[in-house]
Amino acid sequence: MSLENIHPENLSNINTLDPIMHKKLDLIRRLENLGFIFAINPKVATEQACSSDGTPTDKLIYRASLMDGQGKLQSALHKGDFWIKGAGRLYAGISFVVGFIGVFGLLSSHVINFFYVLLGLLGWHTLTLVLWLIGLNSPSRHFGIYDVMNWFRPKSVIDSEAFDIYQEEFQQNPTWQIGKIIHRAWLFGLTGSLLALLMLFLFKSYAFVWESTLLSQHHFAMILKGLGFVPDLFGFELPNKMGLPYGDIPPARLAMLMILSVVVYGMIPRLCAYLLCHINARERFSIDLNLYYYQNLLRTFNQSIVDKDDYTPRTPKPSKTAPSTHKKIVATLEWASDDALWHGLVSDVKNLGAVDTKEDVLHLTQIANVLHAQILLGVDCRILPDRGVLRKVDLIHKNSDYGMIVKFLHGDGYIREWQDTLNERNIEQLN
Repeated sequence: MSLENIHPENLSNINTLDPIMHKKLDLIRRLENLGFIFAINPKVATEQACSSDGTPTDKLIYRASLMDGQGKLQSALHKGDFWIKGAGRLYAGISFVVGFIGVFGLLSSHVINFFYVLLGLLGWHTLTLVLWLIGLNSPSRHFGIYDVMNWFRPKSVIDSEAFDIYQEEFQQNPTWQIGKIIHRAWLFGLTGSLLALLMLFLFKSYAFVWESTLLSQHHFAMILKGLGFVPDLFGFELPNKMGLPYGDIPPARLAMLMILSVVVYGMIPRLCAYLLCHINARERFSIDLNLYYYQNLLRTFNQSIVDKDDYTPRTPKPSKTAPSTHKKIVATLEWASDDALWHGLVSDVKNLGAVDTKEDVLHLTQIANVLHAQILLGVDCRILPDRGVLRKVDLIHKNSDYGMIVKFLHGDGYIREWQDTLNERNIEQLN
């Protein structure tokens, strides 16, 4: 039985789960593989989830809540989120401070060169934005960011696995994720610069000059006209380039043009780049239902005991268990056994592996009849004896000319239910 045997409607809500729930489910899977000790034994949690109401997805969530009864897994996920996203926020905060303090250095004198200050504010910003646009199709340049992330990796097992989940989520789309961090930091840096400009222009008096070794007043007039083009579209009053040669442009107008230039040519393009990255870097971590771990759980949650409402446990009445002396055909029901010698036979034996589909069952009985062999069927007691499973057992029992014996594997599962159902069918059993 595979995931295809589970009805789609029972899994339809798996993709609507909160991303944090997907992360918790996968964190439990990783910790189980490491042998981590949970608040409740995973097998007990599975059994309790099986007996609860709802779809297989609901039972999967309920099982996760039982295993995180102390809230340690949820706390670890919050820490992982903090370390991954907190690094970007710290970068943004540092950029704000650097941008704020940097303006004090540029405007340390009462006489300042307009274009020198503007170049200091927007020059490196514009260059990095252009380089980012050019390098959008070169994801290999981002490999160094993962080394930086590893510096923040926690030491404990829970926190480390939770950190890995968030790092894998980040790696699903690194170009946009890293772009989002970079552009947010630049936005904070430009915001710090803008606040510093407003504060200094409000409480200090500045005189603007245009001196240059190579550029003439005509060049400055052309640059001034270009800078004022966009603000002029929104009705802002701009400096009169005719007053440039005579130095009679009011400093307030030049200060306003500098502020508007930071907003129009700095913050707005960077905001657009940030929004583009934010839209394309949406975190959508989800569990992989194709993994055997989830297939096994969902298959278990999708099963029910035969006639569950009418089922009353009875004391098993074992039938004769002495194996026949016929040649043996051995196979396991649905699940393959980890132990290749689970049957304990060394001669006159043919192993057909796991039988799952109707075709597998018919092939098993056909081979057994041709070889005049008895079937020794290994049954993992962790499988619930539902109608679908028992139909396969009945088909083997009906079509085997030389009989069959069931040997229980992992007898601490649903062995009592299996004993009852096999006794009703007068099928021999071995423990």
